[in-house]
Amino acid sequence: MSESLDVLAERFGGVSRSAITETARRARQRAEREPTFAALLVKIRRELGR
Repeated sequence: MSESLDVLAERFGGVSRSAITETARRARQRAEREPTFAALLVKIRRELGR
């Protein structure tokens, strides 16, 4: 996972790994509250090939 964070950080112009993990945490929390947001995350993951 650490390598993935490094790749993301590089792609997004040097964003910190902690910023990426915090954003992911917030997205998971929002997905728990909002089914339409959860569906959007599923669609994005599918398009990214995860």
